[in-house]
Amino acid sequence: MKNLLGEEGEEAAADFLKSKGLKIIERNFRIRGGEIDIVAKDGSTICFTEVKTRRSSTYGTAQESVSFFKKNRLIKAGLFYVAKHNLTDTNVRFDVICVTFASDGRPQMDWLQNVFEV
Repeated sequence: MKNLLGEEGEEAAADFLKSKGLKIIERNFRIRGGEIDIVAKDGSTICFTEVKTRRSSTYGTAQESVSFFKKNRLIKAGLFYVAKHNLTDTNVRFDVICVTFASDGRPQMDWLQNVFEV
């Protein structure tokens, strides 16, 4: 059930980013010790996006679940992605999209841009 919710959230977040004019480059980029849910391009900037999905905020908000440890794993994966694709002269940013599904099943998005820097 948890994986299905996460997949629904990632799909909704990707659709949301596309609606904002970003181009999805890759989904679920994984390395040993890290993962990026969505890699997108916003103009000339590469956006590494972590998606957090919740049905409610009963156990805390999605933003609160992006721990220091998770941030470090995302940064590690982002730096690896930059090196692997020879993007060293490209602007990058790290975003978080918090998806909360309303009782009617519609996703509500909270897009936090450039939440931390390398």
